[in-house]
Amino acid sequence: MDIGMSILAYKQQSSAAKLASTEGKLAAEMEGVAALQRETDRKLELVKAISSQRASASGRGIEVNTGSPLAVINNTIEDADKDIDRDRFNSKIAAQSALYRGAARSGQLKGQAQLSLLKGVVDSIQGASSGGKVK
Repeated sequence: MDIGMSILAYKQQSSAAKLASTEGKLAAEMEGVAALQRETDRKLELVKAISSQRASASGRGIEVNTGSPLAVINNTIEDADKDIDRDRFNSKIAAQSALYRGAARSGQLKGQAQLSLLKGVVDSIQGASSGGKVK
């Protein structure tokens, strides 16, 4: 392999490594945005559920802020909070996973780039020592 081609291959693979790292970071950020959207959707659904529960209790002549209706509302809120916490945790894991995948792919590409460059240098040295022309 020509040394010039080795350098070009190294630069190309280095660029691919940077791109892989950037893609991992972007995937992690996208997971955070998606988690925020899911949380917003859950909170909107929670507001709808609580409104419906209050309307139902009021329609039956039950005081909404005491006793069983209040317990139902509190349970609904607790369930929603648990879902939100679980989703936040899962999203953090997914974001970290995306970062690690990007970093691993970047490291792999950097290693390939360095190996390619080293092979080009070795080939050039061997060609020169055997009387061949160094390109």
